Amino acid sequence: MQNKPQLVLFVCTGNVCRSPMAEYVFRQYNKQHKSRWDAVSAGLAAGYGQAASPEAVQALKECRIDLTVHRSRPVSAELVQSAAVIVGMTGGHCEQLTRQYPDISQKTFLLMSFASPGGRLMDLADPIGMSVDVYRKTRDAISRAMPGLYEFVNGLDL
Repeated sequence: MQNKPQLVLFVCTGNVCRSPMAEYVFRQYNKQHKSRWDAVSAGLAAGYGQAASPEAVQALKECRIDLTVHRSRPVSAELVQSAAVIVGMTGGHCEQLTRQYPDISQKTFLLMSFASPGGRLMDLADPIGMSVDVYRKTRDAISRAMPGLYEFVNGLDL
């Protein structure tokens, strides 16, 4: 096992809702379990420096997670190459990533596949423009995937 933290990259479209929520939920989960992993997030159509949506901030604040410090960034070759595991929010995100960076297909996974015992392939819908209740459901879905994702990454021999 290496001393340097390994990186999980969470990817969505704009990097203001789902992927930052997943990044920060993973960080909190990771802090509680003290593993060798770190997390970042990016968006396939993101710009630089946009704050997380107010609803995402509120949904995570209810779990004592501060998302106010998050700023969006686009996916880059450097990010995908530095990540040991890449987690897309939808099958479309995973497909676009592997089309753009073919050598990452073996380390690219769908988030919600970690939420169910059979690894069911299910997209995590984009809550942008929806109510805070929809964001809470998104947060809860992300949280359901964390134990499976955490177990998976910690079982990797890197």
